[in-house]
Amino acid sequence: MPKKEENPARPQFNLLLDRLVRSADDLQEGISELEDFMPPWRAPPNPSEGLPADLLLRFAWHLPTPSQAERCTAIRGKALELAELLVAECPPSREQALALTNLEQTVFWANSAIARRDHKE
Repeated sequence: MPKKEENPARPQFNLLLDRLVRSADDLQEGISELEDFMPPWRAPPNPSEGLPADLLLRFAWHLPTPSQAERCTAIRGKALELAELLVAECPPSREQALALTNLEQTVFWANSAIARRDHKE
């Protein structure tokens, strides 16, 4: 089996991944500082009486815990790896753009599930 040629975008990918990891560390520091000032999530100001709990869950801001932020960062890192593969293997096209957009949506919804539904801590 012939050796697979190194992707010329790999060094740039590694640089971006390194930045992402450093950003996650900075984010965790900031989250720790914020936790002293606000609860893990809060409802929008003055919600209408009788507003369904599902709407509050959907539209409230969810401050991730350090563990949640770490898991979200891991998901983004793996998605970035897949995005690199998609760009390398799929010709530039509407289909490639849709694949990348749907990958972005996948990351968004996965991270939303962690922030909204995960109460392990």
